[in-house]
Amino acid sequence: MAIRRLYCPACKPDPLDPEDVANHWHYRTVNIIAKKPPEHFITAGTKRTDLPTLLCDQCGQIIPDGHPAVAYTAWRGPTEPENWEAKYTA
Repeated sequence: MAIRRLYCPACKPDPLDPEDVANHWHYRTVNIIAKKPPEHFITAGTKRTDLPTLLCDQCGQIIPDGHPAVAYTAWRGPTEPENWEAKYTA
């Protein structure tokens, strides 16, 4: 199980709570220069919606291509998730 988020520089993610760490959660943050991948969409039920830009997962601000962003991944257990950040990096 993993959580992936993209944040604008103003919404840097907070570290994990001590309780989360005690429950074997880990996280990594990667500073990136944003670039929207060719296929960027959300799915709700069976409906797919293509997204024209990257958005901050906290405040909803547009993250334009070429601008700084923070890629955040949190997971539980010993196995670190594969790198997804490169797909969103210029």
